[in-house]
Amino acid sequence: MPTMVSYFDKVIDLKPGKTTWKIRVHIVRLWRQFTVAGIQSIEMVLVDSHGDAIHATISEELVPTFESNILEGDSKIFYNFQLSLSTDSYRTTNHPYKILLQDFTRVRFCEDMSFSSTGFKPCSFHDILNGSLNPQYLFDIIGQVVEISNVEIVSLNGKDTEKISLELKNPEDVRIPLVVWGKVALELSESIELISEKTVICVMRFAKVKVWKDRRSVCNAYNVSSISLNPWMKEVDAFLSLSDEEDYFVQTPQKTIAEILETTKVERCFLRCTIAAIDSDLGLHYMSCKGCGTKIDMLHNNLCAEGTYELDRRFMFYCTKCKVLNPKRSLRPKLHLVVLDDTGHTKLLVLDSIALQLLHQPFSHAMTPIKDNGDTSVLRTALTKLVGKTYLFKIIIDRNNYQYKDDTFKVAKIITSPYMMNEFDVSPYPKGCSNTFRTEFYKVSQIPEHAMLVPGSSYRSSKFKIMTPAKREGSPIESLEANAYLSADTKPGASFWIKKEKH
Repeated sequence: MPTMVSYFDKVIDLKPGKTTWKIRVHIVRLWRQFTVAGIQSIEMVLVDSHGDAIHATISEELVPTFESNILEGDSKIFYNFQLSLSTDSYRTTNHPYKILLQDFTRVRFCEDMSFSSTGFKPCSFHDILNGSLNPQYLFDIIGQVVEISNVEIVSLNGKDTEKISLELKNPEDVRIPLVVWGKVALELSESIELISEKTVICVMRFAKVKVWKDRRSVCNAYNVSSISLNPWMKEVDAFLSLSDEEDYFVQTPQKTIAEILETTKVERCFLRCTIAAIDSDLGLHYMSCKGCGTKIDMLHNNLCAEGTYELDRRFMFYCTKCKVLNPKRSLRPKLHLVVLDDTGHTKLLVLDSIALQLLHQPFSHAMTPIKDNGDTSVLRTALTKLVGKTYLFKIIIDRNNYQYKDDTFKVAKIITSPYMMNEFDVSPYPKGCSNTFRTEFYKVSQIPEHAMLVPGSSYRSSKFKIMTPAKREGSPIESLEANAYLSADTKPGASFWIKKEKH
């Protein structure tokens, strides 16, 4: 005898008039709501197998009845409930009604749930920027983090509140500002420092539009919104695949060191090379304004009779963006890498979040001394491990590089996928290129105390066979992601979920 299939109502069909509804849904969002009077309720967003969503509320008097049986991420069957018009200021769904659980409502675990619908429907950047969105509705957004500020403390409604500003871009390179308020801003900043993916994708659910002086941005709705970085989602996988592979295989050329040294125009290109040493003579960090992240330098503002500047000790630093003397300061990573391939060697400048990809840890942790050896830091230990590793660097060739023969190139991106590294393909190398270290190289890197060398090797004895980079024997291709998982004690995926803000 065939098994009878249970019938469930569709979320889209729910409306007032009866209470004998029966739905099978996934709880994609759950939070506690507080009013000025301190009354508490549990709010939820439920999604069925068709991807339709509806808001649900558990009133304060019923919270003890249901709270132990309902968790975010669960799949449940809800029986017997009421519906009312959805009239909230910020609506989480476009359903005209919302569910009100009653004392006669029953909630059961759904063992036969064969779907895992999240109801995630990212909003178009164009719709946000052109003002076509209804500001009463919250929405989802996904984008690559391309800029991030330091956490600021600002006054909001008479209270000091954390704030962090980001810029997201979509695959079409349309960009939009994202502002995160509250304790979530601190957690987001720390998570971005810890994450070591080649590209950071931010997913915000139930975000809202903010309009200020005719400029639109996205911000969180405090405890309603949720933020995650590089979560396990098909949309994130597609975004990462499109952004990196299209950039690498289609948009950006691949070159050797010999070729970039001969380039006579401003451009960006990919370079596959091995880290031979770390040049620390130019420092391993720089000073930035804690408020805006701008680089700040010592201020020389007194001119002596001899025509030289004398440092005014009262005002040692000045932020040109904030226009503040002696602003609060923070250290940010700055790495000068000496790199080589089979055609030559050069130097790369790696800054900020890109440098953190190599360090696998927040920069504040990297600067702390090791207890067993007071003259060494965690940073120096991390740098030593980099020597001998091979990566794909997307570099920027600017006017200074070819007009003034500056052989230090700024890094815009690091790719660590073994598949993509093995697909590195360049035209045949120019004949006559040296595959040994030249005299100038010794002068740059011969710093016994600071430079990090390949263990067991010397500058003058180091030689490499002339071979296509993708075929070089013994090239230690390393995945930054894999190392990050181990160092952070996280499960595969290195996803970071930002907790909701609580009042």
